Amino acid sequence: MKNRSFVSGSGPFLIELLIGLLVFALTATICLQIFVGAHRISSENNALNNAIIKAQNGAESFKASGGNLKETAILLGGDLIEMDNAVLQHFNYYWNPVVATEQNDSKNAACAKFVLEIRQLAVQQGYIKGEVLVRNTTGLSIFSLPVAVLEVTP
Repeated sequence: MKNRSFVSGSGPFLIELLIGLLVFALTATICLQIFVGAHRISSENNALNNAIIKAQNGAESFKASGGNLKETAILLGGDLIEMDNAVLQHFNYYWNPVVATEQNDSKNAACAKFVLEIRQLAVQQGYIKGEVLVRNTTGLSIFSLPVAVLEVTP
């Protein structure tokens, strides 16, 4: 009687299958990192675009009010901070205005993600200089715009 040894052909097939799964997992990891990076870049660009629009709106309001911060605050619907000589307007993640004064509940103030800040810097011979700054609530500046208004004297 002959002694037969049975050799299965499934060994090389399983190794091939494992190598294929390894290659698939590696490419999936690389693709996932690319998608996460693209989402981050898209979010940053979205924030920059909205910051530019809000800064232009703030600069135009500052000019329309003749450099008067009280009138600028009324036009924008923001808060006048007299001791800092600035107007602040808060926005949520979707760039909708958020009322974030001390009288309101902390829930409204906590949902603010971005801040538009308009400062009156100097009044010099015939014009008023200011700065429009859009930043996130952690203080990181997103966009800054210098502004100047001709001083109108009656």
